[in-house]
Order: sequence, then C-alpha cells, then structure tokens
Amino acid sequence: MQSRFHYPLLQLFAFVVIYIINAASYSLISPESLTQFGSQIKFIIQALLVVALSHFVIRLGYKKISARLGSKNQPLLVILLLALVSGIALYQSQKVVTTFFSPSADGERIKVETLEGKQRPFVEKEEQYLLTIISYWAIFSLWGFCYLAITNSRDKKQLKQQLQAQQLKSLMNQLNPHFLFNAMNTIRGMIYEDQDKAADLVTQLSELFRYNLSSGVKVSTSLQDELEICRSYLAIEQFRLGDRLQVNMEISEDTLSAQLPGMALITLVENAVKHGIAPLPEGGELKIISTREQQQVLLSISNPYQTDNKAPGTGTGLSNLAKRLTLMFGPQAQLEQSSLNNHYLINLRFPL
Repeated sequence: MQSRFHYPLLQLFAFVVIYIINAASYSLISPESLTQFGSQIKFIIQALLVVALSHFVIRLGYKKISARLGSKNQPLLVILLLALVSGIALYQSQKVVTTFFSPSADGERIKVETLEGKQRPFVEKEEQYLLTIISYWAIFSLWGFCYLAITNSRDKKQLKQQLQAQQLKSLMNQLNPHFLFNAMNTIRGMIYEDQDKAADLVTQLSELFRYNLSSGVKVSTSLQDELEICRSYLAIEQFRLGDRLQVNMEISEDTLSAQLPGMALITLVENAVKHGIAPLPEGGELKIISTREQQQVLLSISNPYQTDNKAPGTGTGLSNLAKRLTLMFGPQAQLEQSSLNNHYLINLRFPL
C-alpha cells in the first residue's frame, strides 16, 4: 500500500475507535442510548471533533514546531505530542467519568441492576475510577505515536526525493556543457571543410540546442524523445564523418514510452561515436537496439573501436549517467560494459 494512504487510514481508525469507546461506555449506563438517534449523532460528533483537532491542531502544530526545532529536538517533539494527546484523552473521558462517578441529583451514585435483579452502585472500587482515563489515554497515545511514526517516515521520504531531484539536476548541469562543447567542436571543424555543410550543420544544431534546453529542466524523459535527439546528433556527426558512420536502429515499439534519465541515450551514442567510430580510418556501424524483457527495458549500444586505444566510455558522460541511473532507479537499473573482437557493447537495463 502506498504511504500516502497511511495517514487517512490512521485517522479513520482513530474515528472508529473513539466512536466505539464512547458508545460502549455510555451503553453501560443507558443501553437504550445505542438506539437513540440523538446519542448516535453525539458519538459521531465527538469522534469527528477529535479527528479534526488532531488534523488541524496537532498536525499543523507539529509541522511548525518541527520546522523551528529540527530533527535534533525530536525528544521534545515527542513530549509535546504526548501532552497534546493526553489533553485529548482527558477531555474525552471527562463526561464519562463525571457520569460514572459523580453523585446524581439526589446525592446517590448511579446504580445498575445485576443479573440477579439486585441494585448495586455502578462503581465498587476506586481503581475503576482511573480505568476509564487510562484506557482513553492509552488509545490516544497509541494513535499519537503511530501518527508521529507515519509523518516522520513520510517527511524523510519526501526529503530524500527532493534531494535526489536536486542531485539529478546538478548532474544534468554538468552533462549539458560537456555535450554542447563537443557539438561546437564539430561545427568548428566543419567550417574549414565545407561552409555550405557548416550552414546546414548550424540548422541541425539549433534544433538540438532547443531540445537540450527543454530537457535541462526535466530529470527524466521517454525513450522516444531520446531517440529523436540522437537522430539529430547523428545527423550532425554524419556531416563530419560521411560514410564512415553507419547507423542501425532496431527499436521495439513497446519500449518507446519507457522513462529514463534525461540525455541518457545521447550520452551513450556520443561516447560510441567519439571514442569508438571516429578514430577508426574506415569508420564503422553504430547499433542501437531496444527490447522488452518482462517489466524491464534492455537498451544495447554497440560499436567498433581500436584495441590500442584506451577502453571507450571512461569519460565524464558515462560516470555521470551511472550516478543518475542509481538516483532514479536504485538497484533496479544496471549499466554493463563489455568488449569482444574489437567491438564495444553497453547494455542498459531499467524498469519499464
């Protein structure tokens, strides 16, 4: 069950328990109260008041105190919450205690009829005086500490998600200059070779920049969008490399909607072209294959490379991607590298 449902369920549980305790307590004195419409409304209103008090007073008060004191003063927060729930317990038990233990109008305590038909005082021992208060206090204390545990867990989860989003954006800011720097170098080299092609290259690059700017504000994107930016990037590289760069894409339709970190695929493609195919005099073929394996996507990128060069994929982009995958998917994502017969292969697995 998702954590966002825990708090409403806790409040519903508190409402039901309070209603049952009130109804049971008053029914001991007056069994017919269970069938009286007015009494039922009273029990419901009392239970709703406690839930409303906890939601609008305890919850908001706890958040304000927590924001001021911070996690280092957690024991004080527990004490404050304990005091609040104790106050609610005393308030709820006050009417019951008064009815059970206070003298009636004629100065006598309320009496009940035993199974033998005899009259006896409702309370025979003073210990029972405290029993009602203790039972209410125990119920509300249990509710209070369950509430504290759930809100703490939820706050920690939200804080972790915010931290991960900030880290992802920070890594994206590191990646974008790296990618744009390589693209500008491509334009610079083309200007000296063919000015007409350089003009076309600028047009392609403007489209690439537009996507790059829009993706900079997102920490994740679809595989389909990543493929589009890869096609623009590869078009730019084919201006520079010509027939030395061959591209083969085999994309499964049921993987296009899968989400992955922004600029993930372009990082792998750029790595394959820059470190693998471009240094080869004869060039080579870049393969991009996506397949679905149950509830995961397998994305494979392969390319030839020179064996006397250092292994491709040791730069900033690849290590950056590994960090972003961990932040986004945790252990459910794997980035695997291998080489065989002068071919370099990267397998990226992530949840669908």
